[in-house]
Parts: sequence; C-alpha cells; structure tokens
Amino acid sequence: MGVRLPAAPGEAYRLLGRRRDLTGNHDVLLDPAELYVDDAEEALVFRRGNQGAASWGILLDGRTDDDPAVLVRPDLAVKSAERWENWLDRLSLCFGEIVLQALRLPPPRRRQPRVVVAALRPAAVPGLPHR
Repeated sequence: MGVRLPAAPGEAYRLLGRRRDLTGNHDVLLDPAELYVDDAEEALVFRRGNQGAASWGILLDGRTDDDPAVLVRPDLAVKSAERWENWLDRLSLCFGEIVLQALRLPPPRRRQPRVVVAALRPAAVPGLPHR
C-alpha cells in the first residue's frame, strides 16, 4: 500500500492483532493486509462496523503524529452526505474502546439445534397435556 503507519497502530496490532476474541465481536479490526485508503484518499481505514454501517480511520495528513485522532464515517444512503467525523482524540483510546466493547458484549453465539415443536406428537412428549 505504501503508507507509513504511526507508532500507535503498530503497537496495537502487535498486542491485539491475533486476538479476534477482543477485536472481532462487534466492530471488526481489519487485519494489516486489509487496511485500505478510502475512495476520497482522505483516510487510512482500520476498522469496519459489524453491519457495514460505518468505518473508522485516521486522516492521511495526520500520520506524522504517533497517536493520531480517529474519525468515523457512517455509510449513508446518500453517499454525497458521507463525511469523516471526529470520534476520539487518540488512536490508542480507540483500541482501548475496542477491547472494552468486546468485554462488554457476549461472544457470538453458535446456532443450537432447534426442536420443531409442531412436529412432535403430544403423546410422545411426557407431561404435555393432550387436547
């Protein structure tokens, strides 16, 4: 990609990059190979909303700061209305927020087998009243 990263994301990726339990429960931290520059070439995107409703990034002209501000860009129906908006003053705070969010949310549930009650005969289920 040819973009030099500030110190903060490098440190965060070394600590959390392989911890999907902390970075992938809700909004997803992109793998280093998935980082990209947005279409307007304004920001380096490092995080994606769990339903694609937003992206988080750092402005390309702010990469000289070791711990740059983070911006969020909502994915709107009217694309011309999309703008990068202030999120947090420092990237290190954003990585802390990612971890805190993961600790607050339960891990994704695996689907459990379902029993289709309508297919059961009442006589086959002990304790089920007969009508």
